[in-house]
Amino acid sequence: MREKKSIEEVPVAMLTEENLSLAKILRRDMDYLVDYLEKPFKPSELSDAVDEILERIKKISTLKERISEKDPENGKALSKAFVAWSRTQMIHEKLLEKLKQIKTECYNHEKISKIQKLMEGEKQTIQQTKIKKEEILELVGVENEY
Repeated sequence: MREKKSIEEVPVAMLTEENLSLAKILRRDMDYLVDYLEKPFKPSELSDAVDEILERIKKISTLKERISEKDPENGKALSKAFVAWSRTQMIHEKLLEKLKQIKTECYNHEKISKIQKLMEGEKQTIQQTKIKKEEILELVGVENEY
C-alpha cells in the first residue's frame, strides 16, 4: 500500500493481535492507518470503526472540494496535510484511550492487591486469636471442645 500512490489516501482499520502495543503500530509508519482494533473485538466495535472511517472520508472530501475550488494548486497540498493531521489526531486519541485503560487496569489491580493483603491480615488475626484461645483454655485447664 505504501508504494501505490493511487491508494495512499485509502483509510485502513487494522485488526491486531491482543495486547499489541500502540508503540509497535506507530513504529510501522503507516500513514493510511486511521484506526485499529485488538482481537477479540465485538462486531459493534468494528461497525463503529467503519462508521468513523466513513465520517472521516466525508469530512476530508468536503474539505478537499472547498480548498480545490478556491486554489487548485495549494488545495492538493493542504488536503494532504489535513489528512496527515487528522490521522495524527486519531492516533493521539487512541493512545490517550489506551493510557486511560491501562491506568484503570493498574488502579483495579492495586485495589485487588490491597484487598488480598487485608484478607491475609484477617486470616492471620483469626489464626492468632484461635491460638491464644487454645493457650488460655490450656492454662485454665479446660479442654478445647472444638
